[in-house]
Amino acid sequence: MPLAGHWFAENGLWTTFATILAVLRIDHAKDSNGDRIDVKPEYTTGLAIHPEPFHCSFEVVNTTREAHIRAMMNSK
Repeated sequence: MPLAGHWFAENGLWTTFATILAVLRIDHAKDSNGDRIDVKPEYTTGLAIHPEPFHCSFEVVNTTREAHIRAMMNSK
């Protein structure tokens, strides 16, 4: 049976993901010529398997939303 904090954590993650996707476009990184760098999926080995770090780009798609989020972050 999940604890009550589980629901708060899950809701917090969904809110974070929605906020990021509302403001940023996450895409492939580009090299110095402007060509797309393909991601080669590589994973760690062992007990906890997770993806190896990879390059990507973040582009702001809505400056108004970005300003609201920055203001919210600076108000704390």
